[in-house]
Amino acid sequence: MLVDSHCHLDFPEFAPEIDAIVARARAAGIGRMVTISTRVRKLPQVLAVAEKFPDVFCSVGTHPHNAHEELDIDAAQLVALSKHPKIVAIGEAGLDYHYDKSPRDAQVQGFRQHIAAARETGLPLVIHAREADADMARILVEETEKGAFPAVLHCYTGGRDLAFEAIELGLYIGFTGIMTFKNGEALRELAADLPAHRILVETDAPFLAPLPYRGKRNEPSYVVETAKVLAQVRGVALEEIARQTTENFFRLFAKVPGAARAYRWSLYWTLEKNRIAFTRGTWFNKLFRQVADQHMTAQVPDEAVIEAAGTDSEKLSPAAAAGGSKASAVRHEVELTT
Repeated sequence: MLVDSHCHLDFPEFAPEIDAIVARARAAGIGRMVTISTRVRKLPQVLAVAEKFPDVFCSVGTHPHNAHEELDIDAAQLVALSKHPKIVAIGEAGLDYHYDKSPRDAQVQGFRQHIAAARETGLPLVIHAREADADMARILVEETEKGAFPAVLHCYTGGRDLAFEAIELGLYIGFTGIMTFKNGEALRELAADLPAHRILVETDAPFLAPLPYRGKRNEPSYVVETAKVLAQVRGVALEEIARQTTENFFRLFAKVPGAARAYRWSLYWTLEKNRIAFTRGTWFNKLFRQVADQHMTAQVPDEAVIEAAGTDSEKLSPAAAAGGSKASAVRHEVELTT
């Protein structure tokens, strides 16, 4: 099994064939996918994809390109939104000095708010860093001194110093199809030298399709090609890279159910059919109420809950164990055991 730890399945180019894309990923052995938020105000679109598939999860956050548009969203709001059971990460946030689509002070301000949210929730921060190694390293050190937080430097293209500084701080490094490009030799050398327990693979789809698909729209099934090159440069079998990167993923993205709990999670999401109907209110209040719904009362057969829990049935919430098998009880059980 492999994991695509970073993709953007809510992007419009995927919409016409999203079912086929997820099916191809499953056929390629991709067991989990995390579709990453780029604007908090577009979180409903991200959640719509994550809620449709039991093996797709998502994050909440603002990309540095859009930082100036969402400076009103602070850490407390990110923390509140992250309570949705399908939101397993914060971000992506960070610094992009290549395009500079947001003022740099806005990028820094937004980045620090996301770090604070990751620190409070314990959810991993998905970090975007491009041509900003010095400021990124400085901020990571400063913020870690306030308290450690989990994070991954995704789609890594920075220098060796930043990578090893991040590793020293306990962070992870994510590699995309860029590693497979002919001009990716420096990145391959870095990937060969990093500690095995700190490496992830991802696609960043629809961008950066690996060889032999370069120039085409990327998709999660293509993460296999990046894993193959990572295996080559590290001198190990593809199966070992799959095992190690998947183990790393579940360690970092600890809210994502592991393989042994996949069936239970699938059942849970068959229950999450009904959504709150909104009336009037601020966009944030509506969004918060949408993702923090704790009052759904759909009934399911008691035996279905027990069967879904499998060998973990002793970990059922008190409500489920007592026979009150509402979807809210299943949600509670999932949160306690993942």
